[in-house]
Amino acid sequence: MAFYRKSGGSNVAITTLKRRSGSTWVNVQTVKRRSGGTWVTVWSAYTPITLSGPTTASGSYQCSGQSPSPCPTQVTIQATPATPIAVSGGNPGPTVSWAWVSGDVFTVSNGSTLQPTFSIGSVGHNITKTGVYRCTVSDGVSSATRDVTVSVTYTWDNGL
Repeated sequence: MAFYRKSGGSNVAITTLKRRSGSTWVNVQTVKRRSGGTWVTVWSAYTPITLSGPTTASGSYQCSGQSPSPCPTQVTIQATPATPIAVSGGNPGPTVSWAWVSGDVFTVSNGSTLQPTFSIGSVGHNITKTGVYRCTVSDGVSSATRDVTVSVTYTWDNGL
């Protein structure tokens, strides 16, 4: 159950409720009502979404050998954050999206999850590709963002 207040011509969900305690105002965490012989929570304070966790995702491809064989001249490399981004607060079932911010452009797989895979092709010998991607998590009331730097390197040692 949600409580609403009128704002202009629209109903707006109440996210914070206060009560007077002595000479100060205190946040109310829950509102309960009696139902039969038990107390039932009818409202809980809303906590906006916050994100924490990794800010980097990296991957590498290493090859040792004489040119041109056995090392390929171009490779596709994947990078995944070591742990998923952690979400606190908000309503259950938020939506997740990833967007390119700057740098090299990667292909994002599982982009509606908190731990996607980034891949990029045509990485040449001894080249590093780096891009920044922004994770946005939204529950319809609040949203939060976290930038992740994605970096992949193809290391080639020709054995000389």
